[in-house]
Amino acid sequence: SIVWVESYTRAVRRRRPDGRIEDLAVLPAPVVPDGLKRAANGDFYVTGVDSGTVEIVAADGTPRGRLAVGRVPTNCLFDGTALYVTDGGRPGLAATDLPSGALWRLELDGIAGAPLFDGSININI
Repeated sequence: SIVWVESYTRAVRRRRPDGRIEDLAVLPAPVVPDGLKRAANGDFYVTGVDSGTVEIVAADGTPRGRLAVGRVPTNCLFDGTALYVTDGGRPGLAATDLPSGALWRLELDGIAGAPLFDGSININI
């Protein structure tokens, strides 16, 4: 299956091998999903741009919790049991008018990222 997030609909969606597309979850406002990574246990970690959170969604779409991080989390990446989260910041947080971003490191108590897919995807639409 292919899983992705849609910012405008706040949906976490999946395309099954038979071509069916389904909503795994629709995240609550003000969460605007942007980045997505999968943990080895099957959970999805979804960055929420407007909520300042990383939402945790089980493979079946069940909400599993959230991690409060930064201000504008845009993407995430596993490195072992650490989750790194990029944060776009907001103008006005620094002495300049430029956004002040950050990189957050969260230790996840034994939860590691899923191995990367080493192959190709062919979709006939």
